[in-house]
Amino acid sequence: MARLYARIANIRTDLVHKLTTRLCRENQAPVIEDVHVKGMLANCRLACAISDVGFGTFRLQMGYKAKRHGTRLIVADR
Repeated sequence: MARLYARIANIRTDLVHKLTTRLCRENQAPVIEDVHVKGMLANCRLACAISDVGFGTFRLQMGYKAKRHGTRLIVADR
């Protein structure tokens, strides 16, 4: 089971890296929403799926990759 979870985590990490790189490379000013994850986790039905997505990792990578590619990252309010 541990190998399966590790494989899933690696696939997720790879996808986030590829997606953020592509978004920053192809857009001059990508826009992401500032989501309130704690509030979203209050919904019992969505909690597992939301915690599995990794919004924080996506936002962090978008930030440093936007700087690397010379684009301006815009974070929209809630």
